Amino acid sequence: GYGGAIYNDGTLTVDNSTFTNNHAALEGGAIYNSGTAVVNFNRIIGNSTNPSGSTNAISNNYGTVDARYNWWGSNTNPSANISGSDVSYDPWIVLTVTANPTAINIGGKSNITADLLHDSNGVYHDPVDGHVPDGIVVNFASDALGTVNPLTGTMINGEASSIFTAGLNPGISTITSTVDAESVNTDVTINSAAPPVVTSTSPVNNAVDVDLNKVIEIVFDKNIQLGMNPWIELYETGTGNTKTFTTNILDNVLSITPTSLLALGTQYSVILHSNSITDMGGIGLAAPYTTRFTTEAAPVVTSTSPVYNAFNVALNKVIQITFDKAIQLGTNPWIELKTSNSGTIVPYTTNIIGNVLSITPNSLLNAGTKYTVILHSNSITDMQGNGLNTPYTTIFTTTLPPVVTSTSPMNNEVNVAVNKVIQINFSKAIQLGTNSWIELKNQYGQIKPYTTSINGNTLNITANAAFARGTTYTVILHSNSVTSTGGAGLTTPYTTKFTTTTT
Repeated sequence: GYGGAIYNDGTLTVDNSTFTNNHAALEGGAIYNSGTAVVNFNRIIGNSTNPSGSTNAISNNYGTVDARYNWWGSNTNPSANISGSDVSYDPWIVLTVTANPTAINIGGKSNITADLLHDSNGVYHDPVDGHVPDGIVVNFASDALGTVNPLTGTMINGEASSIFTAGLNPGISTITSTVDAESVNTDVTINSAAPPVVTSTSPVNNAVDVDLNKVIEIVFDKNIQLGMNPWIELYETGTGNTKTFTTNILDNVLSITPTSLLALGTQYSVILHSNSITDMGGIGLAAPYTTRFTTEAAPVVTSTSPVYNAFNVALNKVIQITFDKAIQLGTNPWIELKTSNSGTIVPYTTNIIGNVLSITPNSLLNAGTKYTVILHSNSITDMQGNGLNTPYTTIFTTTLPPVVTSTSPMNNEVNVAVNKVIQINFSKAIQLGTNSWIELKNQYGQIKPYTTSINGNTLNITANAAFARGTTYTVILHSNSVTSTGGAGLTTPYTTKFTTTTT
């Protein structure tokens, strides 16, 4: 007859089924078709016809058969199992075996997976979309370099797995997977037993400015675990004071988390002692591993303007204090600006740009006065909140008022030329004050118009017209009419007189 398992002259769909050892007297050891048939993801093995007939598993006559994606018991082309035209059988399912990982150490393990999820073109087929029937037996075997367990498995959703365990010798082991008449191999490289090696640390060795809440991470060249003797140390390098911590391992990364903040500006040492860390096969560190780092320090003053103990500081000086890093006001921003002798507080405002603190008095400072600036502990911090450990103090003295050292003409001089330019010399460079009230008048109190100019420490007073002959003139520089370039003005009026020539 025709069709050892199925005779179809209509429409047929069959998948996820097994056709084994079926027989037909004439054609179609498994399936005879003269209609439309879709036959996918089946196991078709050992079907036959009489020796005098066609030797085939699927025979098609006057119809079409989609016979792709079937397992025929081997990876070879299944065309010998087909007779008739209009039968699509290419691609077909092939046996594949893989190892993960493909390289392990002595005593290590690798997962071996055999599957019937790939076709002869190398395309993977998700079992959600169809797969060969469950229960297909898979046999696993290895060479002398290792063992597989289990030796036999059954496929579920098109695959079955075993575990390869490496022996004590390095080399390349070949693992074999057999399904029906097909055997395929995969290789696993067995490396000599080598201890785990540190590849990087965070912070790096000898790092500085490390955050006080830093989680220390040590990365190895392979997955690791704590050893039987997990002796790990974290301590202050200088004092030997130990720091408590917890550990965590994720794959090849060891994390060491201090249970409290690290100390400011302190060098720490981390020591992983021998065998404190091992690989997954139990191979431990052969020798201790040490790394060191230094935590961030409190901000440090690098310069001040005015400099410490400066003199002749301008009365309108904005005090600037520069640090070694960017700063901010602390939660306790206690900053003092006061006179050094009496302790009188000077009101001010502050401003910070980057690493510079500016202190601006609300009004002019007093002339010839010593001032003290105190930045108290934690009044200034870095951007991570690390504050000054101890108060910082700087002092300076403001400029003195200018003093008249000479005049031309001299006080009470007579026979002065009527076109004389009056010159008043001071002890320091000067400028006109905000209250530049200067009087030039005769003995009758009549004001003489004039212009002024300044050259360094000399004030020039030039009358707009010639002086009257035989007349006494008085020059009065009122308080603050002239100041030093730092803003310190005359504290009391200065007066000088002269009398012009009669000829």
